[in-house]
Amino acid sequence: MPQISDVIYEYDVIPAPKKPQRIAGLTREDDRVAHELSELFNDMAVEGWEYVRADTINIDDVTGIAGNVPKAHTLLVFRRPLILPAVPTQRDALVLADRIA
Repeated sequence: MPQISDVIYEYDVIPAPKKPQRIAGLTREDDRVAHELSELFNDMAVEGWEYVRADTINIDDVTGIAGNVPKAHTLLVFRRPLILPAVPTQRDALVLADRIA
């Protein structure tokens, strides 16, 4: 039976890099893309973000006389657990009452 998770996440969605930067020693474009994504993922991980997935969405782009043309945007989705304050339980209330009495 599915259980409700005790973990609540916050999400961050950022655009995927469009064109990889030139890097000495990396001549192939796919190597540069992999390197740039690795750097991005590691930077996000330092801040506690976990990579979830990449999504592509189409947004109508107004181009003038031709009208709207859908343009694809690739987005990278990250998540990290939220740290929430502890909720007092009934047991906590009983312990506090014993200390007061």
